[in-house]
Amino acid sequence: MITDWLTYITRFDSAFREHIKGVSSSRILHLERLLGCELPGEYKDFLNLLGDDSYNLDLIYNGTTNLEDIIDFYEQPIEPGDEDLFSDYFVIGLGPPPTEMLLIDRNKSPGSIILGEPPGIIPHACSLGNFLYHKVFARFEVGSKKFRSALISQMAIKQEMLISWANSENLYVEIFSDKKNVCVTKRNTAVLLGTPPSQSTHKTWVLIGSDDRNHIKYLEESLAQSFELRMDQSG
Repeated sequence: MITDWLTYITRFDSAFREHIKGVSSSRILHLERLLGCELPGEYKDFLNLLGDDSYNLDLIYNGTTNLEDIIDFYEQPIEPGDEDLFSDYFVIGLGPPPTEMLLIDRNKSPGSIILGEPPGIIPHACSLGNFLYHKVFARFEVGSKKFRSALISQMAIKQEMLISWANSENLYVEIFSDKKNVCVTKRNTAVLLGTPPSQSTHKTWVLIGSDDRNHIKYLEESLAQSFELRMDQSG
């Protein structure tokens, strides 16, 4: 899946391949020895491609996913109370203090992607591959449009309801949509519906990008009527 994702991102940034850098298999093996177990295959694919330099992907806000930083983290003594963190999750990203972590759930296959620090964690994608697609979709597919809008809700909206709404508006549901984020497109419009950034207290977050301002206004009204979403005034 990581190869398909790389093809996807180069649609928006043709020079992306030139800036990223993977790590050697020996460094991946070193981390596995520290952990005492094998890493998920999807994560090893990620490290082989982006483990030393992920360029400007920004998978965790103002943080790092570089393998050497992850190794440094695991080489530190385990803090009292953090035992569950090491037994239940793989730490794959570190944010600035107070530390926010990007985690893979060890108990699921593929492991779901979590943001936060236990116990205050928020599931963000059903796999690392989907998480990568969602990041690119939000930044480039939605972010490249001439007009953009964001809506929020305190209500958690089920995936099937979001997909039903998208189908009613004749929006195409991308194959990398999952239970946490639904990504839809239609000609010059792209919409991401799902889990908000971890700093948010809201349950549902919608990003709309379009080259047609009137279409954005129409979708805003449709979402507000269907799900009681309102405009995000935070930014």
